[in-house]
Amino acid sequence: MMVVDAAETCQNAPKCKMKSVVIALKIVETKTVLTFFLIAVCLRIQSNPLNSSDFKGISPERAFADFIFASVILHLVVMNFIG
Repeated sequence: MMVVDAAETCQNAPKCKMKSVVIALKIVETKTVLTFFLIAVCLRIQSNPLNSSDFKGISPERAFADFIFASVILHLVVMNFIG
């Protein structure tokens, strides 16, 4: 049976907490990059002249405005999560 000193356990606790914070931030970073890529692909598809028949009611300016709006919302959500 192993006896663990209480002081030793307290010293390792901040390392464990820091490791979980780093992992959470990496997950958020990955999701943010993928979401931003998806938003950029949507902008590219909507503003492409060859796809104008699929997006009749959406002008390139409207597609860019949607892109900006989605980017701002994404950044607000990420900043809210980070603190």
